Amino acid sequence: TKLGAGAAGAVLNLGTDATNGAAKDTEFTYNGIAVKSSSTTVNEAIPGLTLSVLKTGSTSVTVTDDNSSLKTKIKAAVSAFNSFNDFFGAQTKQDTTGSGRPPLASDPLLRSANRQLRTFFLNSHANSGGLDELLDFGIALDQQGKLQIDDAKLDSVLSSKRGDVAAFFSGDSGFAKKITDAIDGYTKAGGAIAAKPAHPHRSVAA
Repeated sequence: TKLGAGAAGAVLNLGTDATNGAAKDTEFTYNGIAVKSSSTTVNEAIPGLTLSVLKTGSTSVTVTDDNSSLKTKIKAAVSAFNSFNDFFGAQTKQDTTGSGRPPLASDPLLRSANRQLRTFFLNSHANSGGLDELLDFGIALDQQGKLQIDDAKLDSVLSSKRGDVAAFFSGDSGFAKKITDAIDGYTKAGGAIAAKPAHPHRSVAA
């Protein structure tokens, strides 16, 4: 079968020696460092980045942080806090209709969880960076007890203080780990909720 007028292998791929059809490694220089790969798809040169080397020449590679996924996670945490706040408010509101208070109105476990979570979300958390509390991210409590996000401030912090953001959220003593451990303390097998003794509903006839 005749492929064309070019030398053997010249039209097949970059990693082929046009003179004899023998496969060759992909070779290039990045930031002065020589890189050699047996494939035209290179994963090892830049951490977290895959390069597809398709032809000879030179080019510039610009790598920027993707803040969208982190912002989505922060918003999800704020939304979860606000949902819990709504649930707590509904359970502890005063009975104004004569129908009786909700079943968890006086539950000490629910009140303990509320206090602990609010403490984590509203207090300062010392770390190696320059951001100590959610207020530094543009996240603040409103008059209804819900967290609100200043999107412009959050975007600015995520773009300009990436290292401080990582220091606040990451690590064994980071904000994310503290929240996870606090919630696990209630919800895991053998946690506070599972260990709470059941109290069957009792009614007393008048």
